Amino acid sequence: MKKIPALLIVILSLSVHTGLFSQTIAQTVTEGTTAVHLKMTSDLAAADSMANALMEIHKQEMSRNDSVKAQLTFMMGTLELHKKRYRISSNYLEQALKTDLVRNKETARLKCLGNLAVCQEQLGKVPEALGLYQQAMAIASSLKDQQAMANINFNMGNLENEMGETDKAIAMTGKALLTFEELADTLGIAVCHLNLGKFFTQKEDYEKGEWYTLKARELLEQLNNYSQLTSTLINLARIEYLRKRHDRSNQLLQRVLDISRENNFDYNLAPAYILLADNAISTGQNLPEGREYALEAIRLADTSGRRDILEQGYLMLSRYYAKVNDFKNFDQALTDYDRTKQETVTLNARAAAEELKVIFNTEQLSSENRQLSRDVNLKNLQLLLLSLLLLLAIVTGSIIYRQQRRLQENMRTMFQMNVSLAYARQDISEELPRREEAESPAPGQQEESDLELYRSIRRRIEQDELYKDPNFSLSDFSQLTRRSSRRISTVINHVGKTNFPSLVNEFRINEARRLLAEHGTSMPKADIATATGFSNSISFNRCFKDLTGFTPTDYLNMLQQEGVPESDAAED
Repeated sequence: MKKIPALLIVILSLSVHTGLFSQTIAQTVTEGTTAVHLKMTSDLAAADSMANALMEIHKQEMSRNDSVKAQLTFMMGTLELHKKRYRISSNYLEQALKTDLVRNKETARLKCLGNLAVCQEQLGKVPEALGLYQQAMAIASSLKDQQAMANINFNMGNLENEMGETDKAIAMTGKALLTFEELADTLGIAVCHLNLGKFFTQKEDYEKGEWYTLKARELLEQLNNYSQLTSTLINLARIEYLRKRHDRSNQLLQRVLDISRENNFDYNLAPAYILLADNAISTGQNLPEGREYALEAIRLADTSGRRDILEQGYLMLSRYYAKVNDFKNFDQALTDYDRTKQETVTLNARAAAEELKVIFNTEQLSSENRQLSRDVNLKNLQLLLLSLLLLLAIVTGSIIYRQQRRLQENMRTMFQMNVSLAYARQDISEELPRREEAESPAPGQQEESDLELYRSIRRRIEQDELYKDPNFSLSDFSQLTRRSSRRISTVINHVGKTNFPSLVNEFRINEARRLLAEHGTSMPKADIATATGFSNSISFNRCFKDLTGFTPTDYLNMLQQEGVPESDAAED
C-alpha cells in the first residue's frame, strides 16, 4: 500500500510531461507559421515550401489539437490567397473559422473573415463577400480597431460599386476617408480620394470626379507612390476622354507611359495603351497610331496574362478596322476577340477544377489523418498500459532489491572494516584553450568608393571577357586585381545586391543572348554554353531561364517571331 502514492506520482509526472510536450508543439507551430507569414511577401516559393513542411510534420496533431489546427489552416488559407488560389484558400479559412481558438479570439476571427471576404470577392461572390465584411466590421467596432474599420469600409465601397450601388459605394468610401484622416494615414486618404474620383466619374459628375482624383494625385506625388499615381493619371485621362478633351487625355497617358517605363510598372501600360487607342480611333485622328496602340496593348496583355485587357485590345482593333473599312481584318479581330473570351472561360474552368481537386484531396487526406489519429490514440493507450505494467515490475523489483540489500548489510559492514583506504573520486576539470578571435587589421583609407569599385569590377570582367573561363572564381579575380576576396564580395553584395557567381553568370547570359541573336539556329546551344563560360548545357539552360524567364529555345523563338533587337532585349 505504501507504494501506491509513488505510482500515482509517476503517472502524474507523465501527464505533466505530455502537457509540456503539447505546449512545445504549439510553440513550434506558432514560430513556424510566423516565419511563413513573414516570407509570403518576399519569397512566395520559400513560404510555400516551409508551409508544406509544417503541415507534413503536424498533420496528425491537427486532428487532436485545436490550437495547431487553427494556426496551420489559417496559415495555409493566407498562403493560398497570396497564390491566388481562392477556392483552396476559402476551404482552409473556413476550417480555421470552425476552430475554438478562432471562434473565441476576436482578433483572429477578424483576420480570418477579412481574408475569406477577399476570396469570395475574387470568385465573383460579391453578396457573400459583403456579408463577411459586415461580420468583420462588427468585430472591428467592438475592438475599436479604427484601421480595420477604415479598410473594411474601403473594401465594402468597392464591392457596392461592383454591384452597381454607386451611391452606397461613395458613402462607404467617405466613411473610410474620415477614419483615415483621423489616423493621419496619407496613403489611405489618397486611395479613398482616388476611388471617390472613379465613382463620381461613373455618375458623370466630372467636376467632383476630377476634384477627388486631383486630390489623390497631389497626395501620391507627395508620397512618391508612383504605382498608385499611374492609376490616378489614367482616371484623370478617362475623365478628359469623357469630356472629349482628347489632347489633354493623351498628355496624361503619355506621362503614365513615362512613369511606368522608368519604374518598370508594366501593370498600367496596357490600360494606358487601350485608352490612347480609344482616343485616336474615336477622334479619327492618327488612326495608324491607334492601331499600333491597340497592338501594343494586346502584346503586353498577352505577356502578362491579363485576359480582360487582351479582350479590350481586340475590340479596339476591330473598331479601327471598321473605321478604315478593312472588313477582312475586322472579321479577324472579332474572331480573335471571341477566341480570347472562350480561352478565358476555359482557363477559369480548368483552374476551378484543379482547385476543387486539391480541396477533395485535402479533405480525403484529413479523413485519413483522423483515422490515423484514432489508431495512434489506441496505440498510445496500449503503450500506457504497458508502461503501467513496467512501473509495477519496477516497483516489485525495487522491493526485492531492498530486501537483498538488507541481507548484504552485514557483509558490507565487514567489508568496510577491512578497508584500510577510502578512495574519493575527484572531478578533473580540463580547461579548454580559449579561442582567440582573429583581429582584422586596421582598415586603411579606401582609395575608391564602393560604387567606383563595383563599376571597376564589372568593367574588368566584361572587357577582359573573364566570364568565358568556366573555372573563373572569386579567388582568381582577387589575385588578378590584387584585392581581397572579402572586399570584392562585400562590394558586390552591398552595391550590386548579388554575389560573385551570379554577377559572372549575368555576363555569361548577356553574351549568350547576343550569340543567339547573331547566329540563331546556326550555332548549337551546346556551343553557345561553352563559348559563354558554362561547363555544361544543364547549368547554362537553368541559369538562362532564371535570369531571362525563358529557356534558350523559347528565347530564340521569341527573337525570330517578334524580331526584337538584341540591344532592347538586354535592356529589358
